[in-house]
Amino acid sequence: MAPQLRDTSRLHWPVRKPHPIRQQRLETEVERSAVHSLLSELDPLDRAFMAQARDDHEAALLELNAGLDDSPYKPYLLFQIGQSLIKLERLQEASAVFQDALQLAPGSWELAYQLGVVSLQMERQQEAFQYFVQAVELNPHHSIAWGFLGYMTLSEGLLKQAATFFDNALGIDPDNTTFRLRLGVILGHLGYPREARKLLEEVLATPGPEALHAAARVALTELSSEM
Repeated sequence: MAPQLRDTSRLHWPVRKPHPIRQQRLETEVERSAVHSLLSELDPLDRAFMAQARDDHEAALLELNAGLDDSPYKPYLLFQIGQSLIKLERLQEASAVFQDALQLAPGSWELAYQLGVVSLQMERQQEAFQYFVQAVELNPHHSIAWGFLGYMTLSEGLLKQAATFFDNALGIDPDNTTFRLRLGVILGHLGYPREARKLLEEVLATPGPEALHAAARVALTELSSEM
């Protein structure tokens, strides 16, 4: 039954139930060797996954494109094609592939999110924003999409909107010190020193990169000077 279950999951991939998306952490990632033990050389898509894992994305594209026209799970294959195109820095092609897939599967939050990422890489800010909004509408538990919306509105000086977006992101991924730092800095600028200080002190109390801790110390110093 394993091959049938595999094919069924690929067929229904576009309508997967929304679930929380958080920043990946090393301790929760599955070892590659464990994943590879489940793949079969007899399956073209599995061979594509193996090629992707060894960063041979040209080979992966050959495998993925070979059966694309007759595939019953075309959106899933297009998604994987787009992933390899991104790795090859062929962003224009990746964007077109993801758009084709989204037309076939308009309810796919994963495709909307990937289009947001690619659009941002191509400096198409307005398109990226719209796709990230679409992603969180389809999956309200996508912390990284909320985070992107926070960064984009923050860069435009829209502090209240950015605070809302980062608050949503932090609510989904409460261990994310970057979201906590950004929200703390924004709240300080908005005139909420007590709330800002609490968040920034929590950043310092959490193990993390020195750059984050340094930024939190600077923000706390600025808060103290304003009081």
